[in-house]
Amino acid sequence: MHRREYPAWTSSSEIARTPSHPSGDVGKTSRHPFARSTLDARVQGAAEKEAEPATRKSWHAQLLNGNFRVLPIFLFLSVLFVIVTAVGGYRWSVVLFFSAAFVSIAALRTAKGPFGGGPAADVTRILARVTLAYVIASAIAFVKSPQDAGLLLVTAGLVAPVSVFSLGASHALESAVRRRAPKERVLVVGAGHIARQVVDTIATHSEYGLEVVGAVDDDPLLDASGLGTEIVGRLEDLPSIVSSQRVHVIVVAFPRPPAGSIIVALRTAMASGVKTWVVPRLFELGHSRGGGDHLWGLPMMQLQEPARGRPEWMVKRSLDIILAGVALLVLAPLMGLISVLIYLTLGRPVLHRQQRMGVDNIPFTLLKFRSMRDEKERVEISDRAGSTSRSTRLGQVLRRTSLDELPQLLNIVRGEMSLVGPRPERPHFVELFEEALPDYGTRHRLPGGLTGWAQIHGLCGDTSIEDRVAFDNYYIEHWSLGQDLKIMLRTIRTLVRKFRVEATQRKAEAKASRAEERRLKARAAHLLAGTKISEAHQRRAQATVTELRAETDEERAKADELRADAGKLEARAEELEDDAGELTGQATKIEAEALELGAEATELTTELEKEADELKQEIEQGPEPF
Repeated sequence: MHRREYPAWTSSSEIARTPSHPSGDVGKTSRHPFARSTLDARVQGAAEKEAEPATRKSWHAQLLNGNFRVLPIFLFLSVLFVIVTAVGGYRWSVVLFFSAAFVSIAALRTAKGPFGGGPAADVTRILARVTLAYVIASAIAFVKSPQDAGLLLVTAGLVAPVSVFSLGASHALESAVRRRAPKERVLVVGAGHIARQVVDTIATHSEYGLEVVGAVDDDPLLDASGLGTEIVGRLEDLPSIVSSQRVHVIVVAFPRPPAGSIIVALRTAMASGVKTWVVPRLFELGHSRGGGDHLWGLPMMQLQEPARGRPEWMVKRSLDIILAGVALLVLAPLMGLISVLIYLTLGRPVLHRQQRMGVDNIPFTLLKFRSMRDEKERVEISDRAGSTSRSTRLGQVLRRTSLDELPQLLNIVRGEMSLVGPRPERPHFVELFEEALPDYGTRHRLPGGLTGWAQIHGLCGDTSIEDRVAFDNYYIEHWSLGQDLKIMLRTIRTLVRKFRVEATQRKAEAKASRAEERRLKARAAHLLAGTKISEAHQRRAQATVTELRAETDEERAKADELRADAGKLEARAEELEDDAGELTGQATKIEAEALELGAEATELTTELEKEADELKQEIEQGPEPF
């Protein structure tokens, strides 16, 4: 059987990037479209239903999970807000400060579970959030109402200790509940020496409130007597064992599974709400971003819960509805104007409807403004990034400015998409990409988005599918509200910079065109001046001949007229030379301006590329806590 050794268990991003099946199975799919993805979805759904009993936890289990740790902070801060308002009166700056504090603390990810680093690990984070809220409120108050600076400082001085006290009270309550609550049931993944250390430690130290119900491994190094607990199955049985044994905690301790099997099993088990901890490999050398989590000296690292299973996901969905709804109201006149222009240039239909693959491999109809003459959907590879041969001028503008994506706000309101997430793809391409990239189907764990982590790195259109899959899975594994906010802000900044680049480039091109026009006029003036000088020379020659042959006063007068005409022509030639010189100077000046605009556009483009490189370095360094 194919085996693969895992070099390190350092973060959940490694799970997202590990192939979900042995390499020898790549490309082996059913001939029927969507057969594999649909089958995977049904299998995972069935496993999640089997694991549902594990999610029905008592109130003390929910408390010990740490999800409600910030509720006492909100309670105490609410009381403090009422007191401050009653004493100092209603001040909008104080309301702003408390609102910023509530939002920043709500986004805080405190240490959870029995191996958490304790209150000390969260105190600095709480204080950092309070400081951030104070800085934001003070900066705005300094402009609007400087007289509130003293009140804000006093309020922040009260909020900080109250928040720390509330957090300490929450931890104390958890400790008391942990000592009296039924023990949480632990399943160990692995059957080697590290797994035996985990089993022995949990059995010896009852203060963790845990009990081991068994271990799973496809290639156990130790038997049940040497391990200290029963080996209850293989890795593929993990979801069903979690359900039947009512497991609350999974500890991954150096298993030796076939490649990819542990990834699928852990993802299915984690979808049922089970907390998953990992003993990182090479822990003897230490970790640069350790959080102090340990099991009696054995370093532990908690894998993030699936995004849709966290309380913050409801906030994300609420923000999607609110922001998309407001955007639809604000942009309604623009969308109406675009609809009218499309109707006048292309006729009906105004909207282009296209099947895309959504969350859990469920297709939905994506809406876009129509930008091509041929409404019939095509699936050729050449059309994947958009064919400019069939696009109208209006369509090209809509595509270049991304205004053709505005109707997708309706998809967001209906719940088929989100503001931020992996870009949804057409079912035909999903089938093709899944055959080549085994991790492609894992993008469908979250709804598709209007923008995403891959898009702000420039991975859109006709770009590397493999890179997009890596970035999308990274986003899914490390999802947070703060990350969504960062992506939206960077999307706006990137769009603004792209518009600036395009506008600057268009100005530079217009300047260059004007300079060329001036140079052409100057050349024409030079040529015309040369013609006038030639005519003047001819007139002088005629005048000389006429004067030599002149016998009467009339003939002499005619010679004088020819000389006068020659003088006028010479004067006109001088004027034309002056005009040509002036036009040449204007052309030189305009060309200099065009060069400056070109340099500015190049600088903006370089900044965009530099920012993309910095974001890629963030991927390599790992996620930063928000």
